[in-house]
Amino acid sequence: MAAPLDRSRWLAAPTNNASARAGILALLVLAGASCGRRGTPRDAVVVLVESTPSQAPHSLDPRFTGVSLDIKLSRLVFGALVSEDQPSLEPKFDLAERVTPVDPRTWDVVVRKDARFADGTPVTARDVYATFRSLMDEDTKATTQRAFQQRIAGLRLLPDPDGLRIRFHLKEPLATFVTDLDMGIVPAASIERWGANLPIAGLFGAGPFRVDSVDLDAMTVVLVRNPVYVLGPARVERVVVRTIRDDNSRLLALVGGSADLMQGGLAPQLLPAVAARSGLAVHTGPSALLTYLGFNHDDPILKHVEVRRAIALAIDRAAIIRSKFKGRAVLATGLMAPGHWAYDAEVRRYGFDPAEARRLLDASGYPDPDGDGPKKRFTLVYKSSNNRFRVTISRAIAYQLERVGIGIDLRALEGQTYLNDLKAGNFQLFTYQSGEIIEPDMAYAYYHSSRVPTAERRDLTNRVRYRNPEMDRLTELGRRTIGREARIGIYRDVQLLMGEDLPIVPLWHEDNILVTREDVKGYEVYPNARYAGLARTFKSD
Repeated sequence: MAAPLDRSRWLAAPTNNASARAGILALLVLAGASCGRRGTPRDAVVVLVESTPSQAPHSLDPRFTGVSLDIKLSRLVFGALVSEDQPSLEPKFDLAERVTPVDPRTWDVVVRKDARFADGTPVTARDVYATFRSLMDEDTKATTQRAFQQRIAGLRLLPDPDGLRIRFHLKEPLATFVTDLDMGIVPAASIERWGANLPIAGLFGAGPFRVDSVDLDAMTVVLVRNPVYVLGPARVERVVVRTIRDDNSRLLALVGGSADLMQGGLAPQLLPAVAARSGLAVHTGPSALLTYLGFNHDDPILKHVEVRRAIALAIDRAAIIRSKFKGRAVLATGLMAPGHWAYDAEVRRYGFDPAEARRLLDASGYPDPDGDGPKKRFTLVYKSSNNRFRVTISRAIAYQLERVGIGIDLRALEGQTYLNDLKAGNFQLFTYQSGEIIEPDMAYAYYHSSRVPTAERRDLTNRVRYRNPEMDRLTELGRRTIGREARIGIYRDVQLLMGEDLPIVPLWHEDNILVTREDVKGYEVYPNARYAGLARTFKSD
């Protein structure tokens, strides 16, 4: 038997490394810095982010957004027919007036008459047609190109004196069609003039802002208000997006008054000190993002479900939430967060049970070779982001796994190297945070066997290499079944299967955390963590 858990080792914050010193410095500054501030312009909100747009300005074009920041910024500029930017995450019409099924494979979309691009020209069905046609064009090489090629059989502009009606014909019935319209619309004139290479001058759509400038050397993107935004002009003239990669440096910029708003990227341990700091305000909200522990199902050890279950039982997720997140997260049971329309709580759960974890490992043919001694049953390569806070979480998980006799070789990697390794299958374990899980069809993207990455298709998203014919059947059925009630039953079965077979260990849904200067008002934190709230943000006198 391994020795009893010494929780103090892995729950306590480290005190002998650069991360700890930086955190202590931040706390000292928060507690003792002058109450004065330099201040940002009254007509601008300065937003701090941790990374730059991947290949700006190209990546701000909604057809080419690939990472979270690109999507968030692009959606401030290019309005969509439908969006889920609201607390309920229910799809709502933005540029669309209505979306109507004609038959199981045919949908008609009518664009709002009052929708305008930032240059004042009307949004029409022709712009919708041009945007989606470009996604289906082999020469465009858009990020979402293959998905739309697989789903849309044809597009047709419908007779209409206002030019606002368009018909989508699908290759097969598709339950997700309405949410698939959450795609920024690019003016047809811009596509005809510049194709896939929109310059800064062409980076405007029908969203609340348009792009004014992109300076990758200064790591700054400036957006200006779209005065003809269909939902009403933004309350602030400009949004300045600045990249500061270091977590504590972003916080210090807020304290010093050179920035106004930061969403995410703050270690929860600092929240009490931040909330007590004069001049700052902390806001939190529930999240649709999932943090999970991924397995490589091609691995000869991890392909055994008993080993995966043992690993799940060895992790004290509740204690990590209490200690590391200060309670600002909820335990996950699957892809969807509690409150989602497809969430089902009646699934198999894995509490903290190290004794049962050891029993399962013994029964799986991996006995502890020396009881309380230092030898391990086996050793796994565990990869993690090199973000300081994420590393502390990974260390806690690694320590818990070692306490049941699993050796862990933890490797914290820079972002692109980390992502490349996940795409290539160069890992045994990893921790990752998903994008927002709004549509339960994400189970198809993450777990259908056809989505396992290959040498030719590294962009495919079943990175855990999970293959199960029953999961394939259920997720295929879920995406072609029209009607929410019928889909609820299908995705209940998906969640039950996930609980039994454990393609991943769902860890938690972390709260979205927003820190602003006290004079910043009106911003709403959404579960999808997008920046739509900036359209209603202003500064008080």
